[in-house]
Amino acid sequence: MIRCTIYILLASLFLGCANRERFVPHIVDSPEMDKAAYTFVGARPRTEQQVVEQLRELQKVRMEPYTIGMSDVLDVQVYNEPELSSKNLTVRTDGCISLPLVGDIEVMELSVAQATGKIEKAYEKYLVEPRVTLNPVEMKSGSFTILGKVTDSGTFPISSQMNLLDAIATAGGFQTGMFRGNTVEMADLENSYIVRDGKTLPVDFVKLIREQDMLHNIPLLPGDYIYVPSTRNQEIYVFGAVPSPAAYAYRDNMTVSHAITYSGGFKIGARRKDLRVVRGGLSNPVVFTVNYPEILDGQMLDFKLKPGDIVYVPQTPIANWNDLISQIMPTFETLDYAGVTNNEDNGR
Repeated sequence: MIRCTIYILLASLFLGCANRERFVPHIVDSPEMDKAAYTFVGARPRTEQQVVEQLRELQKVRMEPYTIGMSDVLDVQVYNEPELSSKNLTVRTDGCISLPLVGDIEVMELSVAQATGKIEKAYEKYLVEPRVTLNPVEMKSGSFTILGKVTDSGTFPISSQMNLLDAIATAGGFQTGMFRGNTVEMADLENSYIVRDGKTLPVDFVKLIREQDMLHNIPLLPGDYIYVPSTRNQEIYVFGAVPSPAAYAYRDNMTVSHAITYSGGFKIGARRKDLRVVRGGLSNPVVFTVNYPEILDGQMLDFKLKPGDIVYVPQTPIANWNDLISQIMPTFETLDYAGVTNNEDNGR
């Protein structure tokens, strides 16, 4: 998989070289991002105000009281009559369940209380004051699905007061793993999402979990789909004058200093004042210049990385984008599989 990623980057590189007139990167000499270059274009709103307005509307949504639906699974207990009690009854396409003695009872689109009353009435022909308990075991018509890096992924029943944090808790929280001897979450919150009726909702999992912004803790509705991808799918690349050029697993708040440390520091002759961070892929890059000694001296904030960033440590001056290409190219050509997956041996 990682080898494939490198080949894709190489393909982008060759395409860029073949069409130089269109291949003009945005050069930035500061760790401050040009936010306009990263505007999200897709299902989410483009402005913060639009996000807030949509989230406020989503906060007003309330689930209708639960009614029994097709394919729901029910348990029916008749007090003091164990031979009449039944478990794992599936509501058929005709809306009925079959019970001992009384036969088919139509329960679809009834509340639990209404269905319980209907079953008790049916048993009154045979029992004196029957007492029935009906428990939904699986509510296929009233459920949500959460998959990915949670402890217990799957489809779960939904209650009328359930919100997104409740859903995550129901799934046992996020999975954890080991990275360089430390326990870390395996959940990629930045790229997690919730889908409703085929549309991605403007929920920011980072703001919800890390910043406790409860505006993003929206109520759930039946059919909601939540996906939490893995951080193992995210990597940054460190190339150039470092002892261990490789792809490294991305972690929250990872910086250039972390990347240099993971790759073993600098080789002799490394131009520490002229590090380059390539963001956005080689076909549409934004290039940042980072002065590493100024970071160590506290004169510059440590540069915060994003998944997919390439950190390049040059040994010779870089005058333009073509110079950067010519220096990165040999690293791509000579990097073998063991080197690319160097962090696999460090508890990733």
